[in-house]
Amino acid sequence: MAVAVATGSGELANLTSQLSTAMVRGYGRQHELQSDGLGAEYLAHSGYDLQNMIDVVRVLKNQELFEQERAREEGREPRAYHGVFSTHPDNDTRLREVVAAADRYKSTTVTRPDDGDFLLLADGMTYGPSESQGIVRGNTLYHKELNFTVDLPDGWVMHNLQDRIVGVSSDGSQIVQMMPANLEGKSAQAFLAEQFTDFRNGEVLSISGARGYTGLASLDAGNGQRLASRVAVINRSPAMSFQMVGYGKNQVPNNAVALIARGIRPLTAVEKELASEKKLRTISAKRGDTFAKLASRSGIDTYAEQRLRLLNNMYPNGEPTPGQLIKIVE
Repeated sequence: MAVAVATGSGELANLTSQLSTAMVRGYGRQHELQSDGLGAEYLAHSGYDLQNMIDVVRVLKNQELFEQERAREEGREPRAYHGVFSTHPDNDTRLREVVAAADRYKSTTVTRPDDGDFLLLADGMTYGPSESQGIVRGNTLYHKELNFTVDLPDGWVMHNLQDRIVGVSSDGSQIVQMMPANLEGKSAQAFLAEQFTDFRNGEVLSISGARGYTGLASLDAGNGQRLASRVAVINRSPAMSFQMVGYGKNQVPNNAVALIARGIRPLTAVEKELASEKKLRTISAKRGDTFAKLASRSGIDTYAEQRLRLLNNMYPNGEPTPGQLIKIVE
């Protein structure tokens, strides 16, 4: 991101990413195979079927293929570790040879429970972010524990990270980060002046039901470049204050910061239900069940059909059979 923002060149960032991937592959392929071989040995000692090692890599590869599909539809570069040179494990002869070599370690005394037992244990597990992290639906975050919700502007994409929310505009040219702020008794103005040594053009941010302060500051974009940014602090209550930082490739996202700041509000009764975390459920597939039908009533907001297939290791076009135990999301 630093390259793209600092230079304004997405192409340069993409090229840098591909070159980095190529370097990692050039030096890391043998190490990956060695790691997979050791993993297969551990599985063999523990009584697992060695095919499970291939299955795990297949799941990871299918997740990458799904990410590539999403990226094409969303008009962006895929965010994937394995990169452009990977082959599918079904066609990876070297991987299969390494895994098969671990067969000599197979235990004859250890037995493992069947898949059904594991699937039943998965029933009721949290799917996706927990309520303590906040639940994203579309471009809105609902946080039950902190009792607030916030909207992003139309078309923006929200990324709910462990310590902050990151909003990205539809064309990727503007980014706004929002995180909790511990004012420690300071005013919003004093807090910003302390956080940003070149804080300037400060002014009161008028928001219904809250106090705010905003201004301009510069961020280090690397390579000795400074990035003009809009910063703000929103203080809705003594226990609820947020810091916001917005920056862009071509212009400072002043309007976006103000819109997001005004979108912070306490949860309504209906929104508290939306803030509930999703759960995995293990069910027995019925005759006529398809992932398209299951997706239509799933708790998954986007790409529900594809995600259900990934959850059940049936991506990209597998379907459940009657009586088969499968995972769904409610």
